[in-house]
Amino acid sequence: MAVLECTFPELDAAGEALGVDLRRFPFAFPYFGGGVDRPGLYASVNASLSARGLVHGSRFAPELEDTLRLFGTGRLSVSMLGSAGERQLIALAVFAQDRVVVGVQTSGGIRFDVLAEDGAVRALVGLLPPLAPAHGASVTVTESAAPAPRRVDEDFASASYLHSTGGPSDQAGRDLEAAQRILAMPRLGSGAFVVAEDGRHGQLGPSESVSWLDTDAGRYLVISDRGADGRLHVTYTPGDQAKLDHQLHRLLARFS
Repeated sequence: MAVLECTFPELDAAGEALGVDLRRFPFAFPYFGGGVDRPGLYASVNASLSARGLVHGSRFAPELEDTLRLFGTGRLSVSMLGSAGERQLIALAVFAQDRVVVGVQTSGGIRFDVLAEDGAVRALVGLLPPLAPAHGASVTVTESAAPAPRRVDEDFASASYLHSTGGPSDQAGRDLEAAQRILAMPRLGSGAFVVAEDGRHGQLGPSESVSWLDTDAGRYLVISDRGADGRLHVTYTPGDQAKLDHQLHRLLARFS
């Protein structure tokens, strides 16, 4: 299936016409043509989609309708939200049956590509710029008390929550200092991938995440796990595209 691209006004109108909510995390776009202006929006969208062969008479082209329905109704998704230099990285892969719809935000809308299921993670990870893994060993730190709820797109870029794992010890102290040094490095980009069961109405259901942190020393992956005591344990580990691909597949397996 060919790549499709729709503007945000087109998605607003098409979603309403199909009865499908296309405002899935991490995308956010307004309602256009409020009140009496909605008929004008519909006419404008009909003209623009017709000009691209995506509306035939009073019906959407099958490839557009199928893509938007899959994107809006699939329950399992992997979102990407972050940055690479000055560039925002916002994307979502939605799994439906044996296919996946990958949506990538452009300057004024979303570009959609329908892939085989095994191509989803590769497509998302491929949006990151190539960068070698940072040098050194992994370090793990933890919150010292029951944590407050955190954003699902948290990339753990702040050192305010860091406390050494397991109480006072030379090793725990060294790990804490190492994590603080990583977070203090000049930043080239950062963000998070979130695997979730639902993303409708701008909200996520049960989810798992892995973050990336690009520094002038290379790329780190940031992997978080909740301990039996309820505290959050965060591991900073050197990583590249292949390691990130493996970690995302590991998280997806938890939802199968």
